[in-house]
Amino acid sequence: NGCGSGPSFFRFGADALTGDSVPSLKSLNLWTEIGLRAEGVGVFLRALKASEHHPLEDVKVCLSGAENDEDLEELILGRYPCVRTLRFDFCDPPYLSKLLRKMVEREEGEGG
Repeated sequence: NGCGSGPSFFRFGADALTGDSVPSLKSLNLWTEIGLRAEGVGVFLRALKASEHHPLEDVKVCLSGAENDEDLEELILGRYPCVRTLRFDFCDPPYLSKLLRKMVEREEGEGG
């Protein structure tokens, strides 16, 4: 989905969040000029949910995609309260529209 270049930082970040290496980290800035690659986004998000002992309050992230749509949906729906700033940088502009349309259709199907 994405076109970002450079290494993925998500797997490293997930390891740091699940360990004791950053016990008092409050802010995490993963904002780049172009979106970070999708590799490891799901692992990172699961670490955010599991990091009960980490007092993260403000996470900024710019993504160029994710391994699966469910990870992006979770972000869009605000299921990660500590993610305060989120930007998507997709090379395929219609991708986000398709994702949002799919989410709306699913919600309408569940409610109707």
